[in-house]
Parts: sequence; structure tokens; C-alpha cells
Amino acid sequence: MMRTASIWLDTTTEHAGRLAALQVAYADACNRLVPIVREHRLYNRVGLHQHTYTMLREATPLGSQMCCNAIFSVCKAYKAQKELGCIRKDAPIPDIRFNRASVHFDKRTYTLKGKTVSLYTLDGRITVPLRLGEHQ
Repeated sequence: MMRTASIWLDTTTEHAGRLAALQVAYADACNRLVPIVREHRLYNRVGLHQHTYTMLREATPLGSQMCCNAIFSVCKAYKAQKELGCIRKDAPIPDIRFNRASVHFDKRTYTLKGKTVSLYTLDGRITVPLRLGEHQ
């Protein structure tokens, strides 16, 4: 069983600005994928990756793995819509907007180092102290 722990980050103003810029670029990348998903009815992760990866790399400032993570986020959102019954074979695929998208970090875009975490940003990695509580 997987467990999730929510841990606060002790960010500086500079860190917050760099993470906000990443969030904007990530949401833009996700929004660029939506018309392709709708036009081609393509929300399979591998298929969408093959169809859009190069375009994302050229059109956005995101690095390679963050482009893959944006594709993952869009596919996950559309699969959730399908499970809810919002996507039917006889109807157009609904439009989803990623206005304030959460950035998906994975093992290639973050690294835990003791009581700090190293995070990918558009301007290189930042190291941020973790604010651990009693539970963590």
C-alpha cells in the first residue's frame, strides 16, 4: 500500500517565484494538449506522448521530463472524466482547462536529501528545506 505524506516547504520569495513560473508553464503545456486530445480522441499516455512530445519541447520552456509529466497529467484528467461517464463514444470529448494546474513532480524531477528537497524549475534546480511536523 502506498501512503502519501503532506510536507510543507520552507520557500523563500525567490523559490516561490521560480515555482510559480514553472506552474504557469506547466499549465500552458497541459492546455496545449487539450485540443489534440479532443481532435484525435487520444488520451492514452503512450499515444499522446508519441503524438505531442516534440511539439511540447519546441513550444514550451519545459524540460524533457516535465513535458512527459504534463502529458501524464492530461491523460490522468481525461481518464478520470471517462470513469465519471463524461466521455462517451457518441459525443465530443469535453474541454478541460488547466488554469491553476498542480505540477506533477516524479522521481526524476525531485530528490529528497535529508531534510531538504531538490526541485526542478525552469531556471535549474532549487534546494528547499522541509518543514517536518511530528507525524512526518
